[in-house]
Amino acid sequence: MGLMDMFSKVIVCPLCRTKGAKKTMMGGVKCPNSQCKKYDPQLIVSNDILLKPGAPTKNFSGNFDPGPGRIGIDYRNFQGENKTFYGDIRTLRASKDFFSLSIVPTGKRVTFNKKFVRNLSEIESAIDSLPKDYPVIRGKSVTVKYKNFEGKERIFQTDSSLLSSDEKRVILRLKTEGKKFYLKKNQITNFQEIEGLLS
Repeated sequence: MGLMDMFSKVIVCPLCRTKGAKKTMMGGVKCPNSQCKKYDPQLIVSNDILLKPGAPTKNFSGNFDPGPGRIGIDYRNFQGENKTFYGDIRTLRASKDFFSLSIVPTGKRVTFNKKFVRNLSEIESAIDSLPKDYPVIRGKSVTVKYKNFEGKERIFQTDSSLLSSDEKRVILRLKTEGKKFYLKKNQITNFQEIEGLLS
């Protein structure tokens, strides 16, 4: 083991989400997955790293029912864990690299990066087989105009699949898994234009 390896940090690989990758002092990544661009054949991963439990899972409650539009998404999350999410395909918003939909049990909208969806061909096939009048929303370019606390206007360009909301705020990302922005609805100057795109 080299000196650099002694001071490296064990992480989930940001490219393929395999557990047991290492981030070096210089910011590089070494991955144990032979299919990954960051693969390092000399990286030895011990079982105790792979079996180490992640953060405790939150218990979510709700009574959202997708009904006939129910679809399962097999997804590898940011902790390198494979999870299945069930959602309503009628709420789907899709673009080139990601899609989002409302999931059980809360009905909250969740964004999925397509490269980590393990049953992507099944999802895309299901979307393609939907009747033309089925209300699937394709992701489209959105401009959000926001007046901040200093009275200056900021303009955010994003995709409709990266928008969601709560009671008082609009939550948006500029790209999938990017930084979230929490914008007060009453300070969005074109709120009426984007209101129909919010979940």
